[in-house]
Amino acid sequence: MCAAVAVAQPVLSGQLALVRIVAGPSGRTTSSDAVFRVKSRSTKVFCRRDAQRYKACRTRVKYTGMSAGRHTFVARARSRGRTVFARRSWTILKRPGGASGRPSPNTATPPIILAPGTVAPVAGAPVAPGARKLVLSDEFNGASLDPVKWRIYNSVGHDGFGLRRPTAFALDGQGNLVVTAKMENGVIVSGGMANRAEFTYGRVEFRVRTEPDPTGTMSGVVLTWPQDQNKRTPEFTENDMYETGTRVNNRSAFDSFIHFGAANWQKWVTHDVDPSQWHVIAMEWYPNLLEIYIDNALAWSVSDPAIIADNLHHLSIQLDARATHTLTQPVHMWLDYIRVYQ
Repeated sequence: MCAAVAVAQPVLSGQLALVRIVAGPSGRTTSSDAVFRVKSRSTKVFCRRDAQRYKACRTRVKYTGMSAGRHTFVARARSRGRTVFARRSWTILKRPGGASGRPSPNTATPPIILAPGTVAPVAGAPVAPGARKLVLSDEFNGASLDPVKWRIYNSVGHDGFGLRRPTAFALDGQGNLVVTAKMENGVIVSGGMANRAEFTYGRVEFRVRTEPDPTGTMSGVVLTWPQDQNKRTPEFTENDMYETGTRVNNRSAFDSFIHFGAANWQKWVTHDVDPSQWHVIAMEWYPNLLEIYIDNALAWSVSDPAIIADNLHHLSIQLDARATHTLTQPVHMWLDYIRVYQ
């Protein structure tokens, strides 16, 4: 396995003039309370802490009784179609005797679930109440996709290559989703779709394989995409858990990517694993830790909180054309299931 890392770090969004955090905690503190002051030229300002939802806010935002650990405050402003974020992180230290302000009942380090029935402790994992539950799943049974769960794209393809059409998706009657890319009237027609549910943190797990493409044109991708979809903002982060890329007749490798920041910085790893065979892929996503598992074995770990997403994401499944080549045969991508645990 080999890995390549990003060559640049994101610019702090607070440097932008549309919204700024002018006061509030940073670094380390023993206080369980926090007061932030925000300045913005926009009347549409929203704030949040950690994985909470955004709420409209004014110039002063106060939080009390927080637990020990790392926290992040984000202010978001919108004006004339432009969205800008300002972010500040700080760490609340435990006071002598193990207390950190108001006592919290959730002080135990939770397990990271490698697979149903398999538990392994991980140092530094964030606090979470109780065992995780299955909060989202699709086993791809039945005769057709559930439109309540999925929004199927009807648009041009990735970077303008080919077309994405609902006709690319089908259920095979054996519990599998099938995405097909093929030539129609001289154009590559394939598909992409997004799950309608949004979540922050947890375990994403799916079983997948992608057929080799003799032309090296099609790339099978399973990813999470942020609620705020503006790629030009410093807050943007995309998690490509499984991406087969444009390798010709690929039976050798696939990649995992984190895309982040306004300039699309990237951190990635190449897995020496055959993507044309069935594999169970999982992403463990926490505020300070992101891990990729392949068939229940740890394959990649990222612990830099500056590039780990902390906002709402949704799942996407795509079979992407990456060029204007002519496919010599249809290319298929299969998913057995996809699940999210929190």
